[in-house]
Amino acid sequence: MFANFDPTRVDAAEREKLLSDLVRWSFGGIAGAHVTATSDIEINLLRQDGRLLLHLLNYRRAEDYDLNDPKGAPYLDVPVEVAVPSGTTIKRLFLIGPDIDGEKELAYEVRLEGDQDVAHLVIPRIDIYCLVVMEFE
Repeated sequence: MFANFDPTRVDAAEREKLLSDLVRWSFGGIAGAHVTATSDIEINLLRQDGRLLLHLLNYRRAEDYDLNDPKGAPYLDVPVEVAVPSGTTIKRLFLIGPDIDGEKELAYEVRLEGDQDVAHLVIPRIDIYCLVVMEFE
């Protein structure tokens, strides 16, 4: 399948997508959570009693934004996929963070991918840090 693959003939974004697709294929779906927008956003998924916490941290490079802007370079409309633990149903999904007033409810759609439910959502803006909270019934 990859016998004739030459990584120097594709750009960084395409290589990143190929790697992401390979990981998804090897796991039979997503492995926890996935941000499709960029590799500049670091994620950490933590499971607690009755909920998942998805931490998102924006590591956009300094040359990509105005150094005088204390918020850096935000990402807008970031698509995120989160595997829903089997046997659970999402009761509530919201966003919190230092640049967000209170809790911001997020719209989401759960789709069956293979034998796994995956929540698809869009985070409207990530300045530096935010936290997605997914509570279960």
